Amino acid sequence: MPRIVITHAVQDVDRWLRGRGERHAAVPGARNAADLVALDGSPQAGLTFEVDDVEGLTGMLASLPPQVAAQAKAHGVVMPMAVYVERGPARDHAATMRRAYELISAGDIDGFGRLVAPGFVEHDAEPGMAPTKHGVLELFRGYRSAFPDLRMDAHEVIVSGDTTVARVTASGTHDGEFMGMPPSGRRIEVGLIDIMRFDDDGLISDHWGVMDALSMMQQLGVVPEGAPAP
Repeated sequence: MPRIVITHAVQDVDRWLRGRGERHAAVPGARNAADLVALDGSPQAGLTFEVDDVEGLTGMLASLPPQVAAQAKAHGVVMPMAVYVERGPARDHAATMRRAYELISAGDIDGFGRLVAPGFVEHDAEPGMAPTKHGVLELFRGYRSAFPDLRMDAHEVIVSGDTTVARVTASGTHDGEFMGMPPSGRRIEVGLIDIMRFDDDGLISDHWGVMDALSMMQQLGVVPEGAPAP
């Protein structure tokens, strides 16, 4: 997730700081926003935040919507603004991995796709699935159709270089057709282990995963539960 920095002059720093909440909310998809002020007390200020869609943000700033321009003026922003994007090897792969689960849980598969590299490779593809970026996006669209309230919660994320490992719980209600099975209304909760590798741009380039498929089928009533241990 790239970090953006926007700097500009202001008429009054204190007045500008008072508009913090409204200003942060005006940037679509911004997370972990923070204000910047000049150490020397000069009327210079800035805003830094993380965002998935850098191109979309750039387009918005290039043709500033009237309401955003009016808000900037009300906060005493003096144009022009300078916009910087983080470039370099330092990446928070754990945060990106958690963000991927958040987007899938929110049903934003296109947003999840922006975290996936064009040359993505799925090394543990399900039967009939293309081991590509398109294939994995279609897979999750199918899961969201079968389990509209699908959630993926990462309990631990471990980072080693360009690779992350997570213990994840996937849960949801079977309210749509899944693998030829009509909706059952059953609630499932399944454990997974995910491994993701990231490229130089901080995008997910490879994935390996293990899921407790037997438990899922048992919870769906397709496979009978085993006899209890003596």
